[in-house]
Amino acid sequence: MAVDHEKIIYPTEYVHPVDESEVIPLPFISLRGKLIRHTFPGVPNYESIEDGDYPEIRWVVEVTGAEIARLIGLNYFTENLYSPDQEGWIQLIAPDNIESLLPFLNKQVVVKGYLGTLISHIHTPVTIEAKEIYDDS
Repeated sequence: MAVDHEKIIYPTEYVHPVDESEVIPLPFISLRGKLIRHTFPGVPNYESIEDGDYPEIRWVVEVTGAEIARLIGLNYFTENLYSPDQEGWIQLIAPDNIESLLPFLNKQVVVKGYLGTLISHIHTPVTIEAKEIYDDS
């Protein structure tokens, strides 16, 4: 991984499904949004931290309605996942340590990576596995 507080580039690795059948093709996209951290309710019920669920802090890209509409127009996902006239959240999966993302916290960024839902425990309709992140200001 290369880091310089202006840009992060992660090495690309191929993703294979668990059953080792075919390689799952995921679109490699660029999206713009604000990088935030959010605390979601976790185990055991994934419903409420106040009622005893463990807090899970995750990186999220807060995407504008215009960006959502652009991604829907490109057929990366459908309106049943996100509304094109509302902002949405896309959980960010960074293959390296979280400290590398701290310079981008609460900033407008461009994320290049694989869009999908490969991991089983996510908090947003889709995820982006980041391969490159840079400041968009």
